[in-house]
Amino acid sequence: MPVNNGKKEFFLMKTKCAAMFCFLIAVFQLSAFEAVNQPSLDAAKQWLELVDKEDYSKSWQTGSLTFKLTISEQHWNQLMKAIREPLGSVISREPLEQRPAANPKGLPLGEYMVVFFKTQFQKKENAHELVTLVQESDGNWRVLTYQVQ
Repeated sequence: MPVNNGKKEFFLMKTKCAAMFCFLIAVFQLSAFEAVNQPSLDAAKQWLELVDKEDYSKSWQTGSLTFKLTISEQHWNQLMKAIREPLGSVISREPLEQRPAANPKGLPLGEYMVVFFKTQFQKKENAHELVTLVQESDGNWRVLTYQVQ
């Protein structure tokens, strides 16, 4: 496969992820902050620990079914290296807010939670991370999307 096709695929995957993120922001615009859902917050934190350790394959493997159908493990690894390596290591991270959503349009039926974090990276002091999780049929919360701004 020519290098150009690989770059094109990577760009298309990155574009799809950005489009999904924008869609989710529109879907999850909810009014007031509700009580913390500890299981989803814990799942988001544990998943971010994998990303922080650069264990991108494990972060993909522990993602939701929809997540794994949206992006291949190989593309996920490439995307995460491109996004996270320039930021350096995490210095601090604190959850800012959680927003629940039930059965958002365009996504499979289910319960969704968006968790916002304020994060300080070695090379970016004021970043925000957004982790969207879905509660799957086994009752566990798993990551659907991830963004750093």
